[in-house]
Amino acid sequence: MIKIDIKQVVDLHIELIKEFGGLPGIQNKRLLESVIMLSQQGYYDNDIEITGAIIYSLCMNHAFNVGNKRVAAVETYNNE
Repeated sequence: MIKIDIKQVVDLHIELIKEFGGLPGIQNKRLLESVIMLSQQGYYDNDIEITGAIIYSLCMNHAFNVGNKRVAAVETYNNE
């Protein structure tokens, strides 16, 4: 099963901001924490469902100031 933690996602966001630019920082930490919990709650049946939920939540919840879609794409790629 896919397991991610908040430090891993925040570190990835920092690296992506350094490489591609944008306003660094977390806009809403609770939204980011809710995304992290998706992979740990046991609701989804397999890694594909978890990955889809994580991508959707990272893109739509806008936990970061910018780069939410970039983080979603790279984070799920890193967990394959």
